[in-house]
Amino acid sequence: FSLTPSTTKPQILLDRVRGMWGINVDVTKDFIAVPSFNDRSFVFKRTNKGINNKTIGAPPKPTYGCNWIEAPNNQDYILTSHDDGNLRIRQKIDGKLLKIIPGNSDSLLMGASIHPTKNIVATIDFYGVLHIFSLASGNLLNRQEMNFGPGISVEFSHDGKYLATGGYRWDGWVFEVLDNGTLGRSYELEKPNHGVIKSITFGIGNSIHVAAGDGSVVIHKKTKDGWSVHKMITTEPKMELCNGIRVCRKTNRTYVVSRDQSLRSFCSDSGQPLLIGLAHNRSVKCVDVSDCGNFLVTGSYDRTVLIWDATTLKPILPPIRGANSGISGVRISGINIYSCSFDGVVSCNNLYTGQHIWSKNSFDSATNI
Repeated sequence: FSLTPSTTKPQILLDRVRGMWGINVDVTKDFIAVPSFNDRSFVFKRTNKGINNKTIGAPPKPTYGCNWIEAPNNQDYILTSHDDGNLRIRQKIDGKLLKIIPGNSDSLLMGASIHPTKNIVATIDFYGVLHIFSLASGNLLNRQEMNFGPGISVEFSHDGKYLATGGYRWDGWVFEVLDNGTLGRSYELEKPNHGVIKSITFGIGNSIHVAAGDGSVVIHKKTKDGWSVHKMITTEPKMELCNGIRVCRKTNRTYVVSRDQSLRSFCSDSGQPLLIGLAHNRSVKCVDVSDCGNFLVTGSYDRTVLIWDATTLKPILPPIRGANSGISGVRISGINIYSCSFDGVVSCNNLYTGQHIWSKNSFDSATNI
């Protein structure tokens, strides 16, 4: 931008670059530096027209931190999304790497969701681009620019008819999923929340539950023409940035975790607050509930995974710690817990005993183990 009045429109001198993180920028007379999600910043030479498009020195090397994990009950594998822009599929039984799906993205991959019946996976990157891939071939089936800034969360409905997504804007979106796995008609969700959509999930009757950055939870009910707001849940004192949300279809309870270190339960129909669980000592990032409705699992920036009694919201076992960074994702599948962390550790523990079964770290991801 010109610092003096000008009719010249701003020009894009450098578009998206893999790994670049648009959070800030700094300049000297001769250089411009921009952060990355890799091992160092991007540094560019300034010219009289702005900057050139070549980095000084070798491009930053990718890191292999994990941002999301999926562990479908009807499959023998798990899937993780990574900072290097790839999806990795591992065996549930021992963590052996089965396949790497190149993300076809210029950014890191955030949320991911595996379709309940079709052999496809949806993921969204930090540039806000939604992708659908074939799990068998790794081919890209659909690419959708969401234009809501960084993307965070995606999830297929339980019947596979819809895909919901949200990110760093207040509005969520829902797409119809066509028979061939691509996306059809889209619906924009109402946005009474005044914060980014940190997590989005489906409940009973294809209701949609949103955890928002302003500390609110919004429940959208399916209607003939789309979705409408059924309840907006707030608490007093207000929750501080809701990070994760899951719904137990058996008990019709909604579980939410927040930056204020809490785990909370609500009635999905009335929105009535039920219980509060406090055991983590830093922000709680993610939550999952067992199909039976008896167990909850949470992951926190305190680097631990906790197993809870879903009825009392009391921890059952001591914290599980196998990572040196915050826990970014947790999933319950069968009798096991699968978790991942921002430093790239992927682990499997027994749901009932907490016993460690296997783990893989970022070195394993980098060397394709």
